[in-house]
Amino acid sequence: SMTNTSSANSTRFVKIKSAQCRSLLPEPVQIEVLKTRGLAQLNLTGLPGACLRDSRDKIKALASQWIHWGPFDRLLIHLLPADQTKDGAHLEFPILVGCLLALAPPEISTRIERKLEGYCLIGALSLEGNLQHTALSRALEMAAPDETLGPSRFQSVADFWRQLTDEGELN
Repeated sequence: SMTNTSSANSTRFVKIKSAQCRSLLPEPVQIEVLKTRGLAQLNLTGLPGACLRDSRDKIKALASQWIHWGPFDRLLIHLLPADQTKDGAHLEFPILVGCLLALAPPEISTRIERKLEGYCLIGALSLEGNLQHTALSRALEMAAPDETLGPSRFQSVADFWRQLTDEGELN
């Protein structure tokens, strides 16, 4: 499920579960987010497709609305399995959640990680932070509705944070 480690040098590591379809069958995708010190940027590795590469600026802008993204917070996002291309807007929401947890204070991210254990996150994002269905997200949610968190359960990122945190917005 998810792991987050913290140390004095502000390096953080988070894992998020998601999925994609291969040959019409759901297949797990793991999203790893490593926060290190460097120039504030978001890098994607692990064979992200063109759609996900295009989502980087949107994900960074949305994350910055919810949590402080410092000038020296570098996020490296790695998508597993590393030898298969991962693409589709349905991976935007889990990538954003990984970014938020990597940037959040440990006491908040640890509590949220415990709540998310065992869930698969799925969903596309609008520029306003609303969760949207794609054909793939709809199919994946229907395949395992009790283990999936996405647009069928949450209208927006704001709705998601409100339901998972005691204090609402993260500042």
